[in-house]
Amino acid sequence: MKLIVLADNRRTDASLDTEHGLCLYVETGTTRYLLDTGRTELFIRNAERLGIDLTTVDYVFLSHAHADHTGGLEAFLALNDTATCTFTPGCDQRSILFVQTWWFSGHWRAV
Repeated sequence: MKLIVLADNRRTDASLDTEHGLCLYVETGTTRYLLDTGRTELFIRNAERLGIDLTTVDYVFLSHAHADHTGGLEAFLALNDTATCTFTPGCDQRSILFVQTWWFSGHWRAV
């Protein structure tokens, strides 16, 4: 298993940017996951710098509806519209404004 921090407010690698937000990349065998999507698209730039291809992510888990955990979702979906997005009941259509356009695409599932 591989776990890589793509966005956080602490720098562990001088080549990566930081922000108040969280995005974790997890790889297990042939399945790839994102846990949250940070505050902005910054995690996408960091993934590129690390050689991580976000178009191959299979699942996105949103832990809760705070902007520093969901803010990069729209940018991610512009890159990868096939990943299944899973969210907790706290992440609903009211909390994430643009989700309405994706809700009926079959890529969303509440847990």
